[in-house]
Amino acid sequence: MSSSGDVATSRHRLGYQPALDGLRGLAVFAVLAYHGGISGARGGFLGVDVFFVLSGYLITALLVQEWGQTGRIDIRAFWVRRVKRLMPALIMLAVAMVGWLFLLAEPAERSGLRLDILASLGYVANWRFVVSGQSYFAQFANPSPLRHTWSLAVEEQWYLIWPLVVWAGLRVTRGRLGRLTLLVVGAAMGSAVWAAVLWGNGDLSRIYYGTDTRAQELLMGAGLALLLAKVTFSPRLRWLFDAMGVAALGALVSGAVLVHDTSPWLYRGGLLGTSLVV
Repeated sequence: MSSSGDVATSRHRLGYQPALDGLRGLAVFAVLAYHGGISGARGGFLGVDVFFVLSGYLITALLVQEWGQTGRIDIRAFWVRRVKRLMPALIMLAVAMVGWLFLLAEPAERSGLRLDILASLGYVANWRFVVSGQSYFAQFANPSPLRHTWSLAVEEQWYLIWPLVVWAGLRVTRGRLGRLTLLVVGAAMGSAVWAAVLWGNGDLSRIYYGTDTRAQELLMGAGLALLLAKVTFSPRLRWLFDAMGVAALGALVSGAVLVHDTSPWLYRGGLLGTSLVV
């Protein structure tokens, strides 16, 4: 495969960005505060949105950079790197859960926990929780100890499918990133519309867990990566981007404090709006 078009001339290179580590840290704190029931963090679940947008951005930037440098994308090597990075910790968690299953779990819990373990190892935990009707938002329910693996499942499904999509998109558009960016943003909007349709059924957990409905955040991150690979901004605009970053951070902090997890607007375009802020 030969690289052509915008990718071949892109000067954007992805390196270590300490600011992203800080943003991840704030997102982790927000999610932990939300689940810990800390007053003033009722919107902390939005930290997951931050992770999804960053994942979409980073993975797409790496794939486009590889295409521009080598004229190809080694999808198999990409998958192997993901497995090596994520699977060891997940296996350790699964082993601990198996010990809990046989030694400490109540008999009534064992069947469900067994399926949760298998779903987590197969990176389909989010769909397992959808099918089994496990609400993400129930305050007084007894949640699965593996419920947090739902977001990991969404990301792994993204890692499996997205490199193939990027490879196909770059071939079809002959490396024209403008066209590919429009397609990606259009897909994000489609995901947001689908979430709004499902909201009409009243099942918020289906929207929150679903790969199809959370794709909007991943796709917006991907769209940003494609835009930055195509467009070079003047250094004189640095002050403007710094100001926008401060304003966006303020908006995210405000959302973590004020947004309620059952707010209708959140599932009728709000997740997409949050992605834009991120």
